[in-house]
Amino acid sequence: MSTDRAIEDTAIAALIDGNPIQPDGVPFFHNSRANLVIGAGSTLSATNLQDAITRVADNSGHRPHWLIVPPALIMRAAQILNSVVLIAAYPSGGKMITPVMELAVCDALDGHDAWAVSTALDPVNAEPRQWVTYAGV
Repeated sequence: MSTDRAIEDTAIAALIDGNPIQPDGVPFFHNSRANLVIGAGSTLSATNLQDAITRVADNSGHRPHWLIVPPALIMRAAQILNSVVLIAAYPSGGKMITPVMELAVCDALDGHDAWAVSTALDPVNAEPRQWVTYAGV
């Protein structure tokens, strides 16, 4: 793994795990932002991925481009992305997504039961409306 990739992985994991408080006083991932799902309904599945795509599209007006997973979820994520055609709900109506999105494996999330979708792999300049995370308990 390159040094740049390791730094990016670390920054993504810090964002997802750290959930920093934003200038408005609310954590980056929070129910009030519609960008956090925890518990039993947070497993990586086609249904939950569709939900994540819809949340990001509703929040930002853009479809997410990245599915970010820990190493343990590579196969499940690849199966979902390769076997399912998803239609994301945009504020302006449904649009077919082909390809659905790209898969990014975040080694720094190894051992975590969390995954995320985002419009960009840029945790430094991230905005809450561009991200949704799903974390098991």
